[in-house]
Amino acid sequence: KILVNDDSFDIHIFIWFLFFQIFDKNGNFKYMFGVPGKDEGMLWYPRKVAVLRDSGNFVICDRGNERSRMQIFSPSGHFIRRIPIRFIDIVAGLAISREGHIVAVDSVTPTIFILSENGDLIRYIECSDHMTKPSDITIFNHEYYICDFKGHSVIVMHENDTFLSHLPGVYKIPILDSI
Repeated sequence: KILVNDDSFDIHIFIWFLFFQIFDKNGNFKYMFGVPGKDEGMLWYPRKVAVLRDSGNFVICDRGNERSRMQIFSPSGHFIRRIPIRFIDIVAGLAISREGHIVAVDSVTPTIFILSENGDLIRYIECSDHMTKPSDITIFNHEYYICDFKGHSVIVMHENDTFLSHLPGVYKIPILDSI
């Protein structure tokens, strides 16, 4: 996964197993962070990452000692805190809303969860009537675009819980897992 910071144009490269590498907009290596392990502040097979707009902090979901763990790291990679997400089985997608809320989609029980930066559950949107197995999420304006891995499509939900659209793939792609 590759993220681009809107302010500094730094490029954050998410490395699947153990660490993250940060490059400037010209491709020059700046630094890396991540220590493999299951303890707090360590990374164990990270799956998803997003950057909080106001603070620049990283939200990283990995395996930890559970099926999914959510942790916050500073822009320089220092561990800040863990966010308990006992209500999410597997974080399949992660994004940040315009309000700065953490938005995660669960692949086991297709549900969108909206959390504060402190980890408080603000609300959730049940989506199982519209998709089979979510695998990623992105946000544009007031709409959530969720990739349906098994349905080979993209589901569009409004932030007010309204189902808007089912965008079928033009071709049946064997694995549609990222937006």
